[in-house]
Amino acid sequence: MKVKRIILVPLVLILALGAGLALALLYVYQHPAALKRLMEDSLSARFGVAVTIGELEYSLQPMQARAARIAVRDAKSGNDLDLSVARLNAAFALEGPLGRRTLVIERMALAGVSVMPGGG
Repeated sequence: MKVKRIILVPLVLILALGAGLALALLYVYQHPAALKRLMEDSLSARFGVAVTIGELEYSLQPMQARAARIAVRDAKSGNDLDLSVARLNAAFALEGPLGRRTLVIERMALAGVSVMPGGG
């Protein structure tokens, strides 16, 4: 009886974690606005600038992403940097052996790029 419990408890935990991860991925796939906010917050924190993304679309087959109206401003003063991108299109692939896959950017195209130092 004790051996069954030792095997059953970790198995149930692994299945519960797997189901939770699957539900989280399904939610993000069905709600692009949640991923957009996550990306804005992550990029802003990583680079110390305020990043806003107007629109975000993505697909898994083929693996690609499209974004529009991307704006980057200095997070502290709000006017030391003004960078905007009207459209960004990117194609990705997962390469490498299973378990050690790496996300590779195959193609990226930017349109309507504008950089103005001093918030001009």
